Amino acid sequence: MQQYSHNQRVRGQPEGWVTTIIGSWLRMTNSQLIQMSSSEGKDPIRVGGEYRIPVSQEVVWNNLKDPKVLARCIRRCESVELERDGEYRAVFRFGVGPLNKRLDARLQVEETDPPAEYRLHSNVVLRALGSAGGSARVILSRRDDGTLLTYSADILVDGWFARLGEAVISAAADRYMAGFFDRFSEIVVLSLINI
Repeated sequence: MQQYSHNQRVRGQPEGWVTTIIGSWLRMTNSQLIQMSSSEGKDPIRVGGEYRIPVSQEVVWNNLKDPKVLARCIRRCESVELERDGEYRAVFRFGVGPLNKRLDARLQVEETDPPAEYRLHSNVVLRALGSAGGSARVILSRRDDGTLLTYSADILVDGWFARLGEAVISAAADRYMAGFFDRFSEIVVLSLINI
């Protein structure tokens, strides 16, 4: 198994609070696609990527909807609850310098083609800083060595978040998603080993 470091620093990226936001660092199994649009937060910032997960499509699908698994994958997450079918509430901590707030995120999952595709809509509001949200399309494809997960997302920000600029926001989103799927893959594989 390939070894990797969670403390790897990405060249050219600022240290400090950005590393707090973006979560664990990881080695990628493939390149990330980042397409950026407006730097003023008026148009969505587009990010996307692919991840190879060494388990079946059905196992990936079911775990992506499991609140307990999601809570373990989201950095600084305190809880994830399924409120209604397809609607989740996530509570996590957000820190910028001396500011340390508990945030509520609302997530809505549309199962457009189970177990191959779904759409995710999210929204987070922090009064002092503005809001961040967006939508993502997730596609799961069967492979001989497991599942290829492909996602593309549009991120919308306003207020203080928009002032960060698209380069910082897209880099943070890219690293955050990488950390999420790194932990997701580890948790799912270990759960199968421990059955």
